[in-house]
Amino acid sequence: MKKSKPLKWFMLYLCIGVIFLSKPTYLSAANSLNIRATQSANCTFAKVKYIKPTCNNNDGEIEMELVGANTSNYTYYWMHGPSTLFINNLSSGIYYFVVINENGCKEICEVEVKLSVFISTPPDLTLECDQVVPIVTPPVVASGVVLTYLGETQTNIICPNSYTLVRSWVADGPCGNQKFNQNITIQDTKPPKFTFIPASVTVSAQSIPSVGVPVASDNCSIKTFIAYNGETSVPATCPQNFILTRTWTAYDDCKNSSTATQTIYVKNVPCSVFPLVVSESNRQENKIEKINTSSEKVENALNNESVTAMPNPFYDKVELRYFSLIAGIGSIKAYTTSGHEIQSFRFTCTEGANTVTINFDDYHSENMVILEFVFPSARRQYIRLVHLNKY
Repeated sequence: MKKSKPLKWFMLYLCIGVIFLSKPTYLSAANSLNIRATQSANCTFAKVKYIKPTCNNNDGEIEMELVGANTSNYTYYWMHGPSTLFINNLSSGIYYFVVINENGCKEICEVEVKLSVFISTPPDLTLECDQVVPIVTPPVVASGVVLTYLGETQTNIICPNSYTLVRSWVADGPCGNQKFNQNITIQDTKPPKFTFIPASVTVSAQSIPSVGVPVASDNCSIKTFIAYNGETSVPATCPQNFILTRTWTAYDDCKNSSTATQTIYVKNVPCSVFPLVVSESNRQENKIEKINTSSEKVENALNNESVTAMPNPFYDKVELRYFSLIAGIGSIKAYTTSGHEIQSFRFTCTEGANTVTINFDDYHSENMVILEFVFPSARRQYIRLVHLNKY
């Protein structure tokens, strides 16, 4: 049965659309100068049979071969050229061969004639900065071609250990000079490693160690920068005890980083001491009563009260930001690291979020103090403050 015209036009549209979106594939041709011809991937009605290269002397030739069961019913022609399988008197470049099969489906085959003096070339590489860069391996060129190495240069420099190493050659052959570049990408993806971190310890408030100096090394950077990020304090197993966590970050020349921590467990009194909280019945009167530490409700209530020093370390003054379960009167005592009390005062707060500011002069020029912060609920929290000199 004869196909209708609408179906025929649909098939023609479909075939042409697929061909123009296809990527070229490479077909080898035998020649001492490594001739290469390219043909569209979906060009299924024809293939390259023979190519004679040219150095732009208009003496090149291409011969195509039809593929299929009914090739005698094919129609074909060279775009802007003759309706033959063979064309000659060509210069180097791209040529288009049009094929229409027995069903009227059209394909456009893109054929590129290219003469290359390079038979094989060293591949592009990607290496870590601590890997050994291979020795220079020159390309293999055709007989009679003179190859010259131009050296290597660094490009795309991101950091001292991340860049592209470009090795270049030029080949002087029958068609003039042709150049080849090998790209070796050097990258730094590994962070530095800490080789020494101050040990975690358990001490009293009077024996908190000074900030230590960790050591780190990197696989590529000669020097590693280490930044001290400060310390944080959280309550431990009971309000009188707390945990200090100090952190450092090590950076290499390419900004890769790693983090180290030191944990200091500060114990001031045994945790068998009963905590003090406010009962629901006398919350408004600010009365304090003792209850058993096994009460899960009490522990949850205590965990809602907290205080944070901002900034810490500080220069002139520090702001204590805290949350209190009840309104009332609290107190602050300041101790030296040796345990001597140097200052104390009381403050009034509301239920919820509050702040209180402390000036450095209140510490009598101490560079490091331990604060005992007592909430109106009688819960205690210890904070270590560090003063920084401006000069």
